[in-house]
Amino acid sequence: MKKVLVTGSSGYIGRHLLLDLTDYYTVGLDRVFRPQVADKFISQNILENKMIEGEYDAVVHLAGLVNVGDSVKNPMRYYETNVAGTLKMLEQVDYKHFIFASTGAAENPSSPYATSKSVTEDLVHEYCRLNNKDCTIFRFYNVIGS
Repeated sequence: MKKVLVTGSSGYIGRHLLLDLTDYYTVGLDRVFRPQVADKFISQNILENKMIEGEYDAVVHLAGLVNVGDSVKNPMRYYETNVAGTLKMLEQVDYKHFIFASTGAAENPSSPYATSKSVTEDLVHEYCRLNNKDCTIFRFYNVIGS
């Protein structure tokens, strides 16, 4: 059975993604706990220097800060979490494929949030290229639901 790590598993997209991954062994990782359908949950902030045990067929990296207005008030917090936090996940997890959740705003960044996502897209591509890993970047646009 394939094994998938979903960071940001307590968030909107993470919770819905886990519901669709029932044919996989799933591990959710988040700094906050909300009821999970993952087979295992790891309570961890992506900024921690802590190796994630196990080998994964894929990492779906959804964890990050996403509030545009807050990013204008606290830009360094967004660069630290979204860029440095993603680098930690790239380095601290043993995986075959890294899937990064970005934003449509990364196309023409006009906020620290969008810039942090654009920079991280480049980081993911370069890190995976240098380390012979596969990667995919998803740019989400207006994710909403009831």
